[in-house]
Amino acid sequence: MENIVAVEVLLDSHERRFFLTWGRVHDPVDPEPIERAVLGNAHRFDLGGTPVRARLCVTLQEASGEPYFFEYLWDMARMPAPRGPAWDEWAKETADNINHGAELYYLGRIDWDKDSWRGTTREELGPMGAEGDTSSRPMLAAD
Repeated sequence: MENIVAVEVLLDSHERRFFLTWGRVHDPVDPEPIERAVLGNAHRFDLGGTPVRARLCVTLQEASGEPYFFEYLWDMARMPAPRGPAWDEWAKETADNINHGAELYYLGRIDWDKDSWRGTTREELGPMGAEGDTSSRPMLAAD
């Protein structure tokens, strides 16, 4: 198990949601304690359904397509786990935090058709009105 892990949560609708959290703090090998902690606290998040199962992902790659994956991975990487004698106290405190619903980074959900967003063109903006009328100003290179 790695220091940062992804946990998949299966909903009653068969949709999947993902969390990032700290690995190895409950047990260096057994995934069950971290799965239990995530499942026990998943109801606190806007998952769009009822959580029914949690599974430790084999790699972070499984969760990398989620909306907030990179933001939370970056945040977690900026506060690395300590090494040496400080590890034991940090791991105990972090495991306790996870058990109480903290240190769980919910990666969000896409509840819109992500393929339908196409942006807005300048032509679609229409006239800017009297105050914002730019028709008389010279065109700039950025235009």
